[in-house]
Amino acid sequence: MKKCRKLPLINLIIMAFMLCMGLFCSTAMATQEEEQTVSQALSSYGLKQVKVSITGETVRVRYLQRYSEFKALDEAAVRVAEIARLVNQRLSGQRQVFIEQLFDDDQIVEVAVATADAERFLNKELSTDGFLKKVTISPLTRGVLIVPGLCEPDKGKNCRNCQACVCYPNEVCAPADPRANKRGCVAKYIPENAHLVGSEYVCNAGYKWNSDITGCIDAAGSSVDLPDGKSPVSTGPVGAVFKQILLLESIPPSTWAQKSVFAPGDSIYVWVESGILNSPHTLEIVWASPSGEIVKREQFELRGWGSRETLWSELNTSPDAMQGRWTIELLIDGSVEAPISFVLRP
Repeated sequence: MKKCRKLPLINLIIMAFMLCMGLFCSTAMATQEEEQTVSQALSSYGLKQVKVSITGETVRVRYLQRYSEFKALDEAAVRVAEIARLVNQRLSGQRQVFIEQLFDDDQIVEVAVATADAERFLNKELSTDGFLKKVTISPLTRGVLIVPGLCEPDKGKNCRNCQACVCYPNEVCAPADPRANKRGCVAKYIPENAHLVGSEYVCNAGYKWNSDITGCIDAAGSSVDLPDGKSPVSTGPVGAVFKQILLLESIPPSTWAQKSVFAPGDSIYVWVESGILNSPHTLEIVWASPSGEIVKREQFELRGWGSRETLWSELNTSPDAMQGRWTIELLIDGSVEAPISFVLRP
């Protein structure tokens, strides 16, 4: 009778390692094939520059979203749901899908959606509002202020020739500098707790942008995040739609730029930050002189994508402008939401 030969321990370890490596390689190849399958499906759907990554039950999809192709709220919600459905159809089991929309100027917005919610919405079991309440929308970059016009670098627009491409407080406008981002801005210093993605900065995990968008603070910390420790001061009542309204002598906003008394010839800015909106609204900003004459009226469309939105309007006064108390009315969908005022005097 032959005796069984015992393998040395080192041989058993090597065999176990090789088996594990084979399983790892097999799993990695399967994941890579899944990513390629989903990527091809989304490209066929019409998304541009698609990149897909899968980690466990989480699927991340990044694609190019041109401003000129941005859809109305209902259509955009359908697109998000259809992306999630395509992911679900190509993969087994229910997944959490994170859709990163990379805009023309390298701004990134993340939309988190469960495939089950997407199916219910597309099957008309959920309304648009109901679906958007289940979707989480987070700007990963600092975002841009909503102003008349669009910052479209591909069309030659930059911080020097387009107010929509305004630089952040820690940047200088220098389109000719090889270090400039797509808006033509160069960072004077790297924002705290942030890293570069493309040409824009994104907060590290667990952090969010402060009110002056100069650095990232602990997302679980206090909401009071202005650099001098002061709470944001609104110039007037903010109503149900707005989080804060500021009168400023310059843009971007900062506590040092806030004023309520200006001199003839000054440029005056009203800066608005909305609360978290889940439905679209039309905002009108109406400037009126002390005599009641309307000197400027601007209209903005708030997209209501489940996140805060910021915008500003500018009034350039002349040296001989009427002195006294001027008024600014902010109308939401035709109704006055927040009247504010400032004084013009030498």
